Amino acid sequence: MSLYQSMKNIFGYGMKKQRTEGPLQVSPSPDVLKASAQAAVPEPAPEEHHRIVPPPLAIGSGSLEMLIIEDTPKHLADAKSTASQCVGINFTFASTYEEAEQHLQQKRFHAVASDIFFPLKAGEQPTSHGALNLGKLLDDAGTPFVYNTSGNHHGEQYEAFRDARSNMGYKMAGNTYGFSTGKIIEAYLDTWEEEKGSKQWSAAINYAILLAYGHGVENAVLEKVGEILKFAPYGDYGKLTEKMEAVLDHARSIEHLFKDEPSDRCPWSIYAMDDVQDQHLFSDGSHGKEWTWNEQGSFVSLRSTKEDDERLFSELEATYKQPYVQALDFIRTTIAKYQPNQVKP
Repeated sequence: MSLYQSMKNIFGYGMKKQRTEGPLQVSPSPDVLKASAQAAVPEPAPEEHHRIVPPPLAIGSGSLEMLIIEDTPKHLADAKSTASQCVGINFTFASTYEEAEQHLQQKRFHAVASDIFFPLKAGEQPTSHGALNLGKLLDDAGTPFVYNTSGNHHGEQYEAFRDARSNMGYKMAGNTYGFSTGKIIEAYLDTWEEEKGSKQWSAAINYAILLAYGHGVENAVLEKVGEILKFAPYGDYGKLTEKMEAVLDHARSIEHLFKDEPSDRCPWSIYAMDDVQDQHLFSDGSHGKEWTWNEQGSFVSLRSTKEDDERLFSELEATYKQPYVQALDFIRTTIAKYQPNQVKP
């Protein structure tokens, strides 16, 4: 299955939060309950279109091939400067849709990072038509891509672009809060109609790198990559660079990425607690509360016979946590191959 198909099957119809479909129907047996937690992966959404999508381009031992489309001289210079700091990536640059299309006809790319407003042909004015056409072209080819813009998704021209994209007669990738192709990375100035003098090129290239490798990663782990690097399908509010820096800092544990305060609860702890609650293992027939969270954000049973309950909670918590740990390792090890200076020990 191609990366595009995998992304679309799992995330293409909006991020499906784990456990919103209701409690897991499992046996009170701890062993069965643990097995159900391991298998708690969202069912794939049905394909909206039956199109033949080429398999993803294998990376192998050669360079990663990435196409960047940018027409503004300052932004193009910044993109090339960022690209020069990468290792193992062969970058190709284009300034118009016509030029990008020629490159795409000549060879396949592992990933693409594109501006939203650029000319169709040399000498013409920038519009969003090229980005719309490019999105469909890449969508059909199964090539993962991101948009990288200096604007704010609230701006009038960006809202028009988003409306046009949704009315093109096919389901665009990127319509999700999860890890997905086709998403928008933005500068996000407070003044909606203005453009910033710089873009998040490093974050955009990193995200494109992860997309290129995503086809070889288990769906359950990709879902957690989406939670770690979560941002809206219409824009990241200018936060992806900051988020990437935190994720690539080895001094930060997976808990640090989800907890702003010591008492905050990590998602895997909440899922484990929900499973224990679902089995009524804390109920003696009354409606009294028999569990709580302490000041460190850890689960505490209020029952006098609490050992079995707390042991089961700990086992479930570890099970749910594992794909988050794997997702963080995937992000760090993958980016380290191409931007080693960004990964802090």
